[in-house]
Amino acid sequence: MSITSGNRSISPSPGLATVNIREAAEMLGVHANTIRRRVKSGELRAEKLRTERGEEYRISVDDLKQVPRVVTEISPKRSGGRGGAAVGRPIDDDQEGQSLDVASVYSDLKEALREAATLRTERDIVQRQYADARTELEDLRKRADDAEVRAMKLETERIELLSELEQTRIAYRHSREGKKRRGR
Repeated sequence: MSITSGNRSISPSPGLATVNIREAAEMLGVHANTIRRRVKSGELRAEKLRTERGEEYRISVDDLKQVPRVVTEISPKRSGGRGGAAVGRPIDDDQEGQSLDVASVYSDLKEALREAATLRTERDIVQRQYADARTELEDLRKRADDAEVRAMKLETERIELLSELEQTRIAYRHSREGKKRRGR
């Protein structure tokens, strides 16, 4: 019992007629969330079992063989999005031998690459602006620290000058009082 996915063949463990979600996803070549959605929608039947690690869904390998294979293609831009989205569509048996429209896929790929380059450029600009803003902020912090140090020095100098002024006033009063006493 094996299922071919792309160019590889995946087989469940020997003696098992069922697989878990991860194994089912590998067999079909899709993401595990796709299997979960199909189970939830009823498209795939699954049995919920309690295991040592909790609850686990088991899916019949025979049921997986009945699931239509899906080819992924890039759709045109949708609903204001920036780029195309990968969309799966079933392959009918009579379409299986036909090739995809290579020119269309190539064109979509080129557009996606251009958009990616634009986004990288925008990201680089934003990163430079961020770095410049950080540098400017550091400079402002340094200037603020320097200003605070200068303010503290000026305050110390002001206090020293006030003290010196007060000592000069006291000395002047004493000298005037001494002259008055001598002059009487």
